[in-house]
Amino acid sequence: MFGKVAVQLRSRGARRKLCSYVWNRAHVFQDIVMKQYGVAIHGAGWVAAEHVRAFDADSRARVVAISSRSESSAIRLAQETGQTDAVIETELDAVLARGDVDVLAVCTPHDLHPANVIAAAEAGKHVLIEKPAALDLAGLRAMRNALSVAGVVSVVGFVLRWNPCSTSSRPSKRTGRLAIFTWPRLTTCMDSDRGMTSTSGPVRWHRGDRHS
Repeated sequence: MFGKVAVQLRSRGARRKLCSYVWNRAHVFQDIVMKQYGVAIHGAGWVAAEHVRAFDADSRARVVAISSRSESSAIRLAQETGQTDAVIETELDAVLARGDVDVLAVCTPHDLHPANVIAAAEAGKHVLIEKPAALDLAGLRAMRNALSVAGVVSVVGFVLRWNPCSTSSRPSKRTGRLAIFTWPRLTTCMDSDRGMTSTSGPVRWHRGDRHS
């Protein structure tokens, strides 16, 4: 293959075209890296505040809107995180209609994630989804299909996604071996003032008016 490419590039015109292609691609990549993305936080619970702080610490992101079904909750979140310039909304459609919003962070109750993500994808917004992404396979597939059709970028906010222990557990491309880790059982203590208490039991996902 490389021999054929070398033959094709013997002419000065072909080499000029290749250089132009590489230069343009490099500048497009640079534009993507250097762009500052407008972020909307949808949902105003305690985890939303952590998302706001994370985006605020990255110069490539700027929180432009905070939305919640409760306007007072959205205002409180903006005040707690110092986002005094963020627009407060109570309707997701209004957030997704904004031209300065590139990314939607979905921090709503778990049962609402599929509808939120699908709406964001259809509006052409990239999506960060707080875990769990959905509560059933049908919801996951509906989200996957909408994101695929829209061609936007999505990621689920698993805390240990890029932790060396997690990445090392994948099968080695060279040896095919799978690393297995033994994890200790820990009792997690969380701040009760933020809506969570000490627990050593299973995580309870939100299902509308009930939990599981």
